[in-house]
Amino acid sequence: MSDAHSERKRDADVDTVRVGISRVHHPVWALGPGRRVGIWFQGCSIHCAGCMSRDTWDPAPPDDVDGITISGGEPFDQPAALAGLTRWLRERFDPDRIDVLVYSGYAHADLVAQHPGIVAELDVLITEPFRAQAAGTQLRWRGSPNQRLVALSDLGRRRYAEHLDAPADTGLQIDVHDGAVRLIGVPRPGDLVRIEQGLARRGIALDECSWNRTGAVAATRPSDAGDP
Repeated sequence: MSDAHSERKRDADVDTVRVGISRVHHPVWALGPGRRVGIWFQGCSIHCAGCMSRDTWDPAPPDDVDGITISGGEPFDQPAALAGLTRWLRERFDPDRIDVLVYSGYAHADLVAQHPGIVAELDVLITEPFRAQAAGTQLRWRGSPNQRLVALSDLGRRRYAEHLDAPADTGLQIDVHDGAVRLIGVPRPGDLVRIEQGLARRGIALDECSWNRTGAVAATRPSDAGDP
């Protein structure tokens, strides 16, 4: 029996189970030696007094969710995983109320041609590669003006109609956890430099960044300096 066949058989023998996950984060270095991946389960029956993770106690999925956004990385570089995830989301959440939005750097036409089954499961796509030299679009949730917001379903068309040409006014979310500062959103030109400079004025230095610092500095105008 080949190694590949043995591996497939082992996978088939494993029972399918559901797991409630609160969050996954990398890197984590405050909860064990070295650089680690942290996985937080959702649901706890112990309820320790003074617990710092009370948000993970309730095992039920949140009922205040309006939609789900999948980004990356490039989700369509893992098409089998993305297909499985979108099918699970459709089973788990009400498809008439919870929209699924996926970001991709591929062209919309290519995604429709190469992954029609996945596209059919989505409500909204934001497509096309980010172009730094053209950054500065005023369109909501898009980083450069070539990027397209495409509504695919009835829910997507109803919910996103007012956002197609709306200005980029949603801002950035900043999450601080385990010594890491994580930005969520689409920054405007100069935002990343302003944030880093603002943190430095407060005595906070970033050891490493996920963005291109050279490109970020080049995109910053002198008038962009200021507090984040």
